[in-house]
Amino acid sequence: MRQIKTNIKSNSKEFRLNYDNYIDLLITHKSMVEQVYNGARTDAVEKYISRGKLLARQRIDLLVDEQTPFRMLALSQVLVLFMELRRLLWQTMLQ
Repeated sequence: MRQIKTNIKSNSKEFRLNYDNYIDLLITHKSMVEQVYNGARTDAVEKYISRGKLLARQRIDLLVDEQTPFRMLALSQVLVLFMELRRLLWQTMLQ
């Protein structure tokens, strides 16, 4: 197989800085995904359920097969993106 040539210098300061920033972003993203996956506050969930309502995940579970990869993507990654965009918007508005 033909090897692709690159001009990237993996031992340069710029590469290391970019790599470190990327790792920080991954850690932030992972914590946001965890936050979304864990869901709302316990008291809010209990209040919602006491009204006889299904949570969003429960409603989606009734509609989508367990084997569908859409479930995890739709419920975490997209919501994390929304949360980050909302945070950036507020940050921009407050400046």
